[in-house]
Amino acid sequence: MVDTYGHGESIYNIIPPKEIEQEKLPMYRSQHNPLLPPTNTSFGGAQTSHPVCMNIAGDTQGRIVPTKAGRTFGKPKGSYSNLPNNYMKKNSSTSKIQTLSEVRRSAPNLLQPSSLKAKLKPDVPKTSDTPVMNLVTSKNFVVANAVETILAAPKKVTTQAKDYLNKEDYGKVPKYLKNIKNDIEAEYDYIRQLQEQQDARSCFAASNHAGGGEDCSPKWLEGKVGSS
Repeated sequence: MVDTYGHGESIYNIIPPKEIEQEKLPMYRSQHNPLLPPTNTSFGGAQTSHPVCMNIAGDTQGRIVPTKAGRTFGKPKGSYSNLPNNYMKKNSSTSKIQTLSEVRRSAPNLLQPSSLKAKLKPDVPKTSDTPVMNLVTSKNFVVANAVETILAAPKKVTTQAKDYLNKEDYGKVPKYLKNIKNDIEAEYDYIRQLQEQQDARSCFAASNHAGGGEDCSPKWLEGKVGSS
């Protein structure tokens, strides 16, 4: 034991003195919001459009420059991957479906149909439903049919035969045949042009190979030139 008074060994040092327990004061907690920026602060304004000193009046109730995590290079690699424990659990997005007995106890009105289907056939008559008997009419159908036939207006019958020679398009070529003829002529003209181009190419190739000035006029002009 250390002698605090410097007397060396002493009988009073045999019994240790009582330790005085200091009373622990309660922790100090400020009544102000620690998240609010201080007055005339310069923190958090670097690399922004705000001035060097911010919150000069001291009336700001939140962050002057909002924090944007990963706004420069993004979040660290692997932080965007899904957590292995965070997956869709059973019945997490939907509620549990009640059984038929539970629905009957909790909400029996849900089992009632909203609209009844119309009957396709009438009901079978009961034994108590007796038809009306002994109904007799006084109408004479033979006389009624004879009167209706006599009073009916006669049908208009045309005795003249149809004269097909007086039709507007009699003796004229139908319009669809003219269209077909024009299409055929256009197709022949196109084939003739292709043949002329092919003959001209082969003629020029042969003349260039032989080195002579061979006449490369189309073959269909030979007859016209000879006849002239």
